[in-house]
Amino acid sequence: AYAGGSPRSLNMPVIVRPAQPSDLPTLVDFNCHLARETEDKDLDCAIVEKGVSALLNDPNRGFYFVAQDSESGEVVGQLQITREWSDWRNGWFWWLQSVYVRADARKVLCSFASLITKAIELVDLSIGLTINLILR
Repeated sequence: AYAGGSPRSLNMPVIVRPAQPSDLPTLVDFNCHLARETEDKDLDCAIVEKGVSALLNDPNRGFYFVAQDSESGEVVGQLQITREWSDWRNGWFWWLQSVYVRADARKVLCSFASLITKAIELVDLSIGLTINLILR
């Protein structure tokens, strides 16, 4: 679990990759931090673990990407994508949610944005991206 740290370089080399089952503890930790930071909520991490595990085991529910520091190998960020079918447009909208980047690595958001833009272009019937942001 992440317990803080010193700010990283603005040019931190990161690898953005699909989350794997081995990322489960980090994803749970990041989701609990996200709720605390954005909504001042303390989540039951056991329930969060079940929810994240269900998503990791069923790609029809959605999927996660993680940003990994290419030097240390640490996962420093996450984002989740779920999909919504649009009958009006005959295609999928991607919903970006559960976006969290450790405070010492917040500049990796640009890497996520670039990846998602490219992914949408490659996936058949993906027609848009919806993002809900909470800035504090």
